[in-house]
Amino acid sequence: MSDVQATPEDSGSFKVSACVNVKGIDFIDADGRSQVNPKRPDAQRFSYDVSSRSGKFVVTQDTLKGSSC
Repeated sequence: MSDVQATPEDSGSFKVSACVNVKGIDFIDADGRSQVNPKRPDAQRFSYDVSSRSGKFVVTQDTLKGSSC
């Protein structure tokens, strides 16, 4: 993971984004076939909403969609 950025929001919440190397990650179906687009970039930027709750940081929203970084 690289290029991690956190932007404070209100009440202990943050918008967090991170560039993640996904080159070695594959998703396969029940028949063992890859479900990953062969044109997928090796590095993907993911964004999350994170909140502080009882002294711990928890992800409150993750769209599971990445973009090239």
